[in-house]
Amino acid sequence: MWITNTEHKEKIKRFYDWLAIANDVLVGMEFLVGSILFLPGHNATLGVYLFIIGSAQLLIRPFIQIAKRVHLFMVKVEKEVDAKL
Repeated sequence: MWITNTEHKEKIKRFYDWLAIANDVLVGMEFLVGSILFLPGHNATLGVYLFIIGSAQLLIRPFIQIAKRVHLFMVKVEKEVDAKL
């Protein structure tokens, strides 16, 4: 069964959207747990590490968007090349 170019693009978009959502949920959980651990009487060192990991993950979101745009661009280019053949 062949899928259309539009269906292919929608699958790509959905994949990257879910990837971004999963990343956002992980970042939120890391900051929440890190905040709790940073309270007095808890492991502040582990909390700091979770803050650092969460901050690094905040940088992942723009790269997910870049990867999505590159992937969609490559599908467009591939279709144009196929059309010329």
